[in-house]
Amino acid sequence: MKTLAFDFSSGRRSVAMFQDDACQSAEFTEDRKAGVFAMIEPVLAVAKISRAEVDGIVLGLGPGSYTGIRQSIAIAQGWQLATGVELRGVSSVRAIAETCRSQSVRGEIAVLVDAQRGEFYCEQFELTDDALCTGVELRIVDQSFVDSLPKTIRLFGSGALQQRVPRLESMHPDPASLVSLAHTTGHLPGEKLEPIYLRETAFKKAAPTRFG
Repeated sequence: MKTLAFDFSSGRRSVAMFQDDACQSAEFTEDRKAGVFAMIEPVLAVAKISRAEVDGIVLGLGPGSYTGIRQSIAIAQGWQLATGVELRGVSSVRAIAETCRSQSVRGEIAVLVDAQRGEFYCEQFELTDDALCTGVELRIVDQSFVDSLPKTIRLFGSGALQQRVPRLESMHPDPASLVSLAHTTGHLPGEKLEPIYLRETAFKKAAPTRFG
């Protein structure tokens, strides 16, 4: 199966092409302005796979960059409309934890993502040789909570957070981890893809403009 995996939820954007779970080509960039298809096309070219030949897409659903996650979803939805490709969405936080596990990190960890407003998305995991187990589910926490986490719990997330959390170790979602986790999820129609976002949407509708 030819699977395209990408995650644009963090400062490091990543795209990779897999065939039967073996990575054929990949591209990573810290450039937030990098065009999405400007990353995807070179990966397909190196793998010698056309857009029409892609069987499945796995994407990170966040939480994280508002713009990046919605770009990912829009691309996946359009691709499915055009070719009928299979879609799977994966938590970017779980992908970070799985990336840690693939790099031989073991024991209890917490993954942190900037939630704005001085807060963090936080999910805790237990990493073993055989499994990625959720310890405490994803939630929003404040700085005092993060500061109170025991030193026995290693903290991982974007390096951009290290100013606020000095002991945090830099880690981003790896496309291989997205593909690995995708095996535990079901296929989704494009319209069912939703970003992982714990805050309630709250806004006030502007009053209608009066003329004359």
